Amino acid sequence: MIRSLPNGDLHRGVVQMPESGNISEGFMSYMQSSEQIATMVAVDVVLGAQGEVVAAGGYLVQNLPEYKEREGALALMTFRLEDFQDISERLRLHDASPDHLVEEIFYGMDYTLLGDSPLRFGCNCSKERVMASLHTLGADDLLSLIEAGDELDMSCDHCGTPYMVSIPELEAVAATKARRTPGDFTEN
Repeated sequence: MIRSLPNGDLHRGVVQMPESGNISEGFMSYMQSSEQIATMVAVDVVLGAQGEVVAAGGYLVQNLPEYKEREGALALMTFRLEDFQDISERLRLHDASPDHLVEEIFYGMDYTLLGDSPLRFGCNCSKERVMASLHTLGADDLLSLIEAGDELDMSCDHCGTPYMVSIPELEAVAATKARRTPGDFTEN
């Protein structure tokens, strides 16, 4: 599990997947052992006849620590969510509507929806991020790349988008780095 912290750093948590290989159980195991938070999770993807995604969704339910009836609520939610372990049919029938899942899961219960934001599938890669990553290289590494005389041909590890970095762009990174750290970089 990798997530961004408020300060921009990445937090990585690693736990062993359950033998079942079930991703929902893996998430619950991670939350319990790494975050020490009892969490109920179910995720699923419904595929069509041609292998296309028809619906995808899930839920993550946690009782907040400040809730005064936490133990009772946890027992009730554990019992209630047993009916929601296999959510594929609900996703298919209701167009993966999160509102429908929330209404069904919390039917007859008090709850507070803390947030609602749209999901998107995509990568955050960009030429700007590629260039920013080059600023993490040392002066010797930048000089070696420039002296090699070849454009850098890079691609995003996540989505495969190709990025070309020209020699003048590498020289600009090196010049910026040299201005910030005098004596670390010498130009020919």
